[in-house]
Amino acid sequence: MGELDRAARQLEKLLHDPLATAIDGVVELTAVSSPAPRGRYQEATIEAVASAPGVPPTPVTITVVLPVRYWPAPGMRLPALVPPTDPGALEVDWEALRR
Repeated sequence: MGELDRAARQLEKLLHDPLATAIDGVVELTAVSSPAPRGRYQEATIEAVASAPGVPPTPVTITVVLPVRYWPAPGMRLPALVPPTDPGALEVDWEALRR
């Protein structure tokens, strides 16, 4: 973890952000909206299940703007930071779609 990441974690703790206590986990996509025919970036509505060690699988709905070129599909598993006390406030590593 770099210096900037450590500073961000400290700020999250000071602001009582649920991500301050987040742990490495995964989000499994169960349903993904279809992109519109045009546009490089589109809003996606995603139904998923978030899980992490010590955190029971939790259904979540995610709305995010993504490049159509890397549109996700149901069944994909992406890395995420999952707060044990509020799994719905997760942070998905969307850059994993590019890999």
